[in-house]
Amino acid sequence: EGEPAPTRFDLANLKIQHYGNTAIASYTLLVSTATPQGVKVAAHNESRVMVNFDGKWQVVHVHKSPAYPAPHVAE
Repeated sequence: EGEPAPTRFDLANLKIQHYGNTAIASYTLLVSTATPQGVKVAAHNESRVMVNFDGKWQVVHVHKSPAYPAPHVAE
C-alpha cells in the first residue's frame, strides 16, 4: 500500500467581495494528485461566505460543485 500519493491544492480565479462585515470568496479549487499514470487534476468551483463577528472572521456558508468542462459544440 505504501505512502499516499503526493497531492497539491491550488486556487484559481480567486475573487473576494467585501460588504461591511460580510465577505464572499469564490474560486476554483484545483486538486492535483501524482499517480503512476501521471498527474490527475480535479477541479471544484467553491464559494465561502464569511462574517466578522466581534473582530473575528468566521465562515458561515460553503458551496462546492464539480467544475465540468464546457460542452463541445461541433461546427
